[in-house]
Amino acid sequence: MPAFFTGPRLPHPVPRRRRPANGSVADQVREYIDARPLVREALSLGIVNLSALARRIETETGLDRTEAIMTACRRYGHDPLATGQDRAVRHALRESRLEIRSNVGLLTYLGSWTLLERLAKSMAALRGQGERVHIFHGWEDVTVVADERLLDDLRPTLGREEPLERRSGLVELNLRSHDAGVPGFLAATTGALAARGINLIDAASCRQDHIFLIEEDDLPQAIAALDAFRR
Repeated sequence: MPAFFTGPRLPHPVPRRRRPANGSVADQVREYIDARPLVREALSLGIVNLSALARRIETETGLDRTEAIMTACRRYGHDPLATGQDRAVRHALRESRLEIRSNVGLLTYLGSWTLLERLAKSMAALRGQGERVHIFHGWEDVTVVADERLLDDLRPTLGREEPLERRSGLVELNLRSHDAGVPGFLAATTGALAARGINLIDAASCRQDHIFLIEEDDLPQAIAALDAFRR
């Protein structure tokens, strides 16, 4: 069934940690770590060189309180809220289902009402055929993601304009989860892929579907990264 996306959508609102009321060292360190999921995970596992992390925070924030920064980092690693969030994310990932589709391609065009009308007619013609098509509508561009074979059939119906981009040989990862409202779910997922050097060609979320397009050669590493994080 064709699927329309009008750009990436955020999960349903959930309670968030309050922003710091002042600029204390502890508050600034917490804000720094909150913005870096990989650092947060390493702290929760107790595998961080606190001295090296404190020096990095000093360099990037301008704070000049090494001991105070190290103390704040140590406390963060034992924060029940931080470790509880990590457990919640891992649980959500364990409960999710990963669907993989190969031989996927994409076409990107400059967006226009004419293009959208042509796409609507093309999607109507596919009704009942079981084809999976994703349409990502950005501010200026429209990207169509489908099987390479189907894209070849669709291209003549989309007009004479040359696409801004055409890609083939991609793999679609669809991480389906009912618990994606957990804070940090998408950050953990994309962070795990980035840590393996995997580039996301495109991505979108719609309720329980979280779709990532990657190069076919990156598939083994992507599966390994997601499996490791779900343990």
